[in-house]
Amino acid sequence: MTDSQSTDLPAFTEHRIQRDRGSLYVRDFPGSGPAFVLLHGFPDNSHIYDDLIPHLAPAGRRAISIDFLGFGASDKPDGTHYSFEQQLGDLEAVVEALGLEKIVPVGHDAGGPTAVNFALQHPERTAAVCLMNAFYGDAPGLRVPEFIELFANKGLKSLTRHLLATPQQFAWLLAFQRDQMQAGLTEAQKAHYNEFLGPVVDNNFRQRPSAGPAFAQMTYQFSDEVAANTARLVDFRRSDVPLLLISPIFMSPSPSTCDPRPGMPRFMSLKRDIGPRSTSLLRSLGSCLRASDCENDPNIKKGDSADASFQRVATIFPN
Repeated sequence: MTDSQSTDLPAFTEHRIQRDRGSLYVRDFPGSGPAFVLLHGFPDNSHIYDDLIPHLAPAGRRAISIDFLGFGASDKPDGTHYSFEQQLGDLEAVVEALGLEKIVPVGHDAGGPTAVNFALQHPERTAAVCLMNAFYGDAPGLRVPEFIELFANKGLKSLTRHLLATPQQFAWLLAFQRDQMQAGLTEAQKAHYNEFLGPVVDNNFRQRPSAGPAFAQMTYQFSDEVAANTARLVDFRRSDVPLLLISPIFMSPSPSTCDPRPGMPRFMSLKRDIGPRSTSLLRSLGSCLRASDCENDPNIKKGDSADASFQRVATIFPN
């Protein structure tokens, strides 16, 4: 365990936390209160939170970022079976190893199921849950990028494994998805994407050993995980663990709708309990919310920049 300092990040401590096969790479940023435990999705790693962590540190909140097994700087043992259940176990291992009494799991993208399922299985150790542009159960508007949809299609397994094993073809696929992700962005947003997010994803696959096997296995289980979580929605509704949802919305020509077509993103923050009053949150995880449904709700902040929403994350939960 060594102390490290980044020129762009607050000081942090590195941990290697052992799992059944291999170890997890964890960065621990000091602070007080229930720790924000930051959970990445695929095909990225914990560095996707490097823009968020500087907003948490000034508020004095402890933040812990995890590379799930098979991603980032965590080990990638040959023959490992990667799964959403394994990722939940990764989070549980970190909580135990660091002696965390209570946490706020923060799930982005495919980190959402781990955040929610930890809260369902360990409510006594969960101060709250924060979800950012995540999925959980089935929803009418649940859609994923083409890159993910291709690898999640079980009927195309032979094709996707071939693409993954052929660097030139896989690089073309990454470049295609990179262009799709930048559709509708401003020049400044494109520059930030290319300087920050693009390299996080690219380096995940360029490093050796690569995150490719973990990515392929996790995406292959996407529909199975959605189905399993749909069966847990009853428990989700009954939970009284507080939930903060931060979801990007795209402003359509009509001010009364949130249009998922490419456009200028704004961020919608919802703070409610996960209990019976929050049934609409289940829909909002994967579908387009009508802005008119939210206009009179004091818990919802619309039109925020990403920075404003991130800063609220640091202060909205009590220490």
